[in-house]
Amino acid sequence: MIGSMGDYCATSGVQIIRRVLGGGCGFCDKNQILFSIIGREGSGVVSPDIQKAYSCVLGGVVAALKTLGFEGELELTRSAVYTRGRKISGSAQGRFNGAVLVNGSFLLDFDFDEMDRVLKNPTKNLAEDVTCARDGMITLSELIGYDSDIEYVKNVLKRGFETALGMTARRGALTKSEIELAKHLSKRHKSRDWIYRLDEKRRKRLRRKRGRGD
Repeated sequence: MIGSMGDYCATSGVQIIRRVLGGGCGFCDKNQILFSIIGREGSGVVSPDIQKAYSCVLGGVVAALKTLGFEGELELTRSAVYTRGRKISGSAQGRFNGAVLVNGSFLLDFDFDEMDRVLKNPTKNLAEDVTCARDGMITLSELIGYDSDIEYVKNVLKRGFETALGMTARRGALTKSEIELAKHLSKRHKSRDWIYRLDEKRRKRLRRKRGRGD
């Protein structure tokens, strides 16, 4: 698959999933928190303006870092949050049927060596002068000097998003229809047709161009 080392992933049990948002290929492991902020366009939860939406949501990450004792800096050109000059949170955005989704990650710890093995270009979404992902990214564990408690950090992030969005979050359970929909989408998104569809379409376009001599 374009962006990842497909053979290594297949033999090492690394699951490949095609993301519906922009931002290129990314690597996720168990030592990071993934978050999604979703709101209807026009509801006031998430701005209809792309950059303002990033600024608001990632402002929640900056607020969380401040609570944890660190200064965070928004880098809107990369849709990311940096601290001490290195990336600790990345994000992507999409708009579907009148809804806005901002999805992101927050690094508690990270397996940089595995990322180098999985991605063809692990520094693609980092600063231009970075030649090694480890030099362009930082984790909370590195900042504080020990492994962080994930439940505590989740709560800090929740409060950060509440501050940034100007609202109070309430814990809720998934409805029966939501669970059924999740099962349906999970099955579809794990299928080979879904995962590799864009690669196959791209190859067909290239073959057509070569046939025309473009």
